[in-house]
Amino acid sequence: MHGMTLHLAHFASGQSSIETLRKHQAATAAPLGGDTGQDAVPLYMRNRRTRASEFTDESSLYWVIAGAFACRQRILGFRGGIDRDGRRFTTMLLDLDLVAVDPRPRRNFGGWRYLDETEVPRDLTKGRTAGEEMPASLEQELKSLGLL
Repeated sequence: MHGMTLHLAHFASGQSSIETLRKHQAATAAPLGGDTGQDAVPLYMRNRRTRASEFTDESSLYWVIAGAFACRQRILGFRGGIDRDGRRFTTMLLDLDLVAVDPRPRRNFGGWRYLDETEVPRDLTKGRTAGEEMPASLEQELKSLGLL
């Protein structure tokens, strides 16, 4: 799909909320390098993303926490390396900002999933909360039926 921004989805293993993810990442943030003056969160990946060339400045990693999309981080880039055992690896560099998204349920999956613009949940902005478009009781009923 030419012209669409590609994104990734990944489970935030061991994290129970956006805040616990934020605290975990604060401990791993490091300078991005060069003269940017920007810090980034490095995320180790065994393999380079096969579609890495399709990522743009607008691409994000969408975190799934407790069975639902919870937040996203902008992908700043990728860096390759070789570990102590001579195996290649990739580090994904993420922006420090975690942006809350509409907590749409997401079934369990292993590893990483590519998402295009049509599959990603909307950002929650100031003054808007999850599910604002419908009454909370209706949203809860639809979730209990597995329809949301």
